[in-house]
Amino acid sequence: MTKNEIRKSFLLKRDALENRDEKSSAICMKVINSDVFKNSRCVFVYLSYKSEVNTFEIVRKCFNEGKRVCVPYTDSDGIMYAVEIENLDGLVKNKWGIFEPKTCEKKADKSQVDLCIAPGSVFDRQLNRIGYGKGYYDRFLKGLNVFKMALAFECQISEELPNEPFDIKMDCIVTENGVIGKNI
Repeated sequence: MTKNEIRKSFLLKRDALENRDEKSSAICMKVINSDVFKNSRCVFVYLSYKSEVNTFEIVRKCFNEGKRVCVPYTDSDGIMYAVEIENLDGLVKNKWGIFEPKTCEKKADKSQVDLCIAPGSVFDRQLNRIGYGKGYYDRFLKGLNVFKMALAFECQISEELPNEPFDIKMDCIVTENGVIGKNI
């Protein structure tokens, strides 16, 4: 199967998942209680969309603990930036319906990010990730020394995925059932 066929298959599974809110909350609690999260000062985190693991609980926890919060902002050239936000007010939906800041005025130096929480459509036990097909995270993370954590439901885990030299592996994947990869 091609990456696109794999992506579509696993997104259908994720979309049909029962008890999504409960499972999403369990994943977020694992993240929030982890040493990696507790020790981070600047967190780059996706703003959840549709059936993704809901990250707004993590974002609120960051604000409550005084952590810097950066979220993705994609410009018209398809380049993704880390933009710092201080609250959830003023976010707008982009052309895909994903919340992001109105502008990239508060663009952060991505080298200051010490935890990147990434989305994806499917992952494997070797920490490979298939995103949504545009390569935004692979380009953003290339050459960046940051802890890369993916959030996924167990139904998004495959035994093995095809990967390319430009694909960036995660350091760990957090699911409702546990953590795959590095201890957090």
